[in-house]
Amino acid sequence: MVYCPSCRADVGEGDRFCRACGHSLTPAPAPALFGRPAPTPGQAAQYWRVFFRPFFTFAIVFFALFFLLVVFAVAAWFFMFGRSHGENGQTVFGPGRPVCAIVEPASGDSLNAHER
Repeated sequence: MVYCPSCRADVGEGDRFCRACGHSLTPAPAPALFGRPAPTPGQAAQYWRVFFRPFFTFAIVFFALFFLLVVFAVAAWFFMFGRSHGENGQTVFGPGRPVCAIVEPASGDSLNAHER
């Protein structure tokens, strides 16, 4: 049995309109956009894929170059200002600036200077 989607009245198998309320029982065609039929979901997806392809290509290239620039900058910074060992074996950071220097007491000197 077929029912009207609007008023739930019984309708015949071949009826195009409901006899009780006049509602159309045939599916409405897709609306036309600018004289063309509405695109299918696959056509719409293809349209947007082609539309955004240049943007995504630019974004991928931009971030790849940005990543390479950051890697190069970090490598250059480490090469110029990285840790190295000074003349006396102390660790230096940058051009000649000691980070920590281990000073060994001379023989006979105690580690605590205030004990003298």
